[in-house]
Amino acid sequence: MDGYSLLRFAHVLCAIYWMGGSLGVVILTAALRNRNYTVDQRHMMVRLSLDVDIPPRIAMVVITPVGLHLASMTGLLAISTPVLVLSWVCVIIWLGGEYITHGRETEPFAVKIYITIGVIMAGACLSLLGLGIYALMNDWPFRQGWLAMKALLLGLVFLVSISMSFYYAPLVNVMERLKNEGSTDEIETDLRFYLNRGMMGSISLIFLWAAIIYMAVNKPF
Repeated sequence: MDGYSLLRFAHVLCAIYWMGGSLGVVILTAALRNRNYTVDQRHMMVRLSLDVDIPPRIAMVVITPVGLHLASMTGLLAISTPVLVLSWVCVIIWLGGEYITHGRETEPFAVKIYITIGVIMAGACLSLLGLGIYALMNDWPFRQGWLAMKALLLGLVFLVSISMSFYYAPLVNVMERLKNEGSTDEIETDLRFYLNRGMMGSISLIFLWAAIIYMAVNKPF
């Protein structure tokens, strides 16, 4: 298997793990709303959802530089080597931060790392959105419309993912209240509100990914 085939295989795997893992998170999130489960069972679901979300998060980080390499190798993207190297440096920092903070989300030091990851993620989001829009208007640096649209959609994926971090953040306090006070109507209402809001983001990701895969397979323009 040559370098191009290996990168293409990795690119497909990233899409599979990202979308498949996201479905798993949606299913666990839906189950969390069922107050017939015990508090311990629901806390276990939260823990499982964080674990299930690991492959999608890794795929989300890796897929962009892999895609940039593929586009560069096929002549579909005009990009310099330093930019490709920088993309992988960001990936290493991002994955390192995810590894260090996993399971320690409430510890003070994790907040600083999350801020660093957030800055990188926001940079990737804005870069993809900007490049996608610019390329659709000017046929550069992406030399085909479908690839520019794919970059734009991927930028939207990052934007939704960033939004979901804020959507789900209040759940930490709600789950702590559930643990200390037990199930009450007020807590259950708050829990459903934040879960439903987060699930809208997760479902949006699934549709965005379907559109991205359609662009990659059919190359409509």
